[in-house]
Amino acid sequence: MNVRFGSVAGCVVLSLGLGCESASGGDKAKTADVAASVDGADGTDATDGADGVADGADGTDAADSAVDGTDLTEPACQLKGTRARGLVTTSVGYVVYDGQSVGVRSGHDKAKGCVNTLGLDLTIGGGCKLTLDYTTLAGAWVLDKASLEGDIGCGDFWKPEDTLVFETDTFDSDYAPTSLSGIARVEAASSADACSPTEKITLLGKVQLKHAGQAKGEDRYMTIDLNGLTVEGAFSSKTSTLSGCPVDAATCVGLTCGPDYFSVDCGSCGKGTTCIGGTCVEGGCKEDAPGNAVVGMNVGEQVYTDENGAAFSLHSLCGAPAVWMIRTAHWCPACTYLAPVFQQLYDNYAPLGVKFILLVGQNNSGMPATAADAKSYKIKHGYQDGWIMLADPNWSLTDQIIRSTSDGIPSHIILDKDLVIRQSSTNTSSSWAEETALLQILKREGLW
Repeated sequence: MNVRFGSVAGCVVLSLGLGCESASGGDKAKTADVAASVDGADGTDATDGADGVADGADGTDAADSAVDGTDLTEPACQLKGTRARGLVTTSVGYVVYDGQSVGVRSGHDKAKGCVNTLGLDLTIGGGCKLTLDYTTLAGAWVLDKASLEGDIGCGDFWKPEDTLVFETDTFDSDYAPTSLSGIARVEAASSADACSPTEKITLLGKVQLKHAGQAKGEDRYMTIDLNGLTVEGAFSSKTSTLSGCPVDAATCVGLTCGPDYFSVDCGSCGKGTTCIGGTCVEGGCKEDAPGNAVVGMNVGEQVYTDENGAAFSLHSLCGAPAVWMIRTAHWCPACTYLAPVFQQLYDNYAPLGVKFILLVGQNNSGMPATAADAKSYKIKHGYQDGWIMLADPNWSLTDQIIRSTSDGIPSHIILDKDLVIRQSSTNTSSSWAEETALLQILKREGLW
């Protein structure tokens, strides 16, 4: 989904302020008004010369339309600084905002006074520029496009010599729901330039960004979790060509645990229970779980053959922080192309106790895989010794316990410590959605 924010007329770059107040004249201006007045017969002011507006018949001031800046009824944003606060989690490290400046580009519905387009430019020390452009779609806030010009300003995890631009990956952009809450209506809605005060705008959801490599296979991906990032203050807004008002996003609706639609953590479960479908239920790996499981269900026991011909029980992994299973085949070009990505994921998360499995389904001739095929696949593509290499002839063994999301490969299944499915998908371009699901598990376990 790419609803071009840039097409919205009248949105300009403005700085986020700390407050909003009426720009009425000060005491000195009022004193000057009184001093310059001439009393009428009744002892009241006859004229009010300082602001250039004649008094009413009873001697009181009429409406002030002077150009001297006194007695204006329109509010003016005091653009004195900006505020961004929160911990942004990316798939490569943490970015910390603690009062850094934010540029704001905003548009509002002139008739209704609601802000319906919003652009945010966040920087740290002039670098590490995160740009987020939101617009209104079907009455909701959606992220139209995003980018991160990353450098050492993002944090010590970034290589000092490495400056990279990651941008919204349009192929996968619909897989990361995002939204906003806490945006105030503008003051003086009919004005072409109005003030929108707010104590705190909360950003919600996750987005994947992509850095295009110089050659095939060199693309890099980054997942950014925006949950917990807030923007404080007030900002000026121009009228927008859009009409309608987006509603604030609601989080954890009907859920008592686990992540919601925007990846907000709705809580954890107590001892002896696990979170399934947003509800805490009796936990533990279930050998008698029904087959054909989908996301939110326990998978049953399954016994495979490993690369050495020995039996391997899936339930032997019960209690591991998480399990990442990938279906592959010798003849699969996308599987070959993504092998370095999978190996990097192993390097990132295996030290935390995550178990990685390759389920080899077929050989180069399209015949059912054997233990020898599993071993040769590992050697051929250089997978690390810690990978669990299993033969799954025609992927039929896994199909007995997990409902496949498609006929394509590589397909992924992410399991938590109770062997509950947290993600099941087929992804031939990257693995960011699966990595996001894994990070949610690791966060709940206190490992990330």
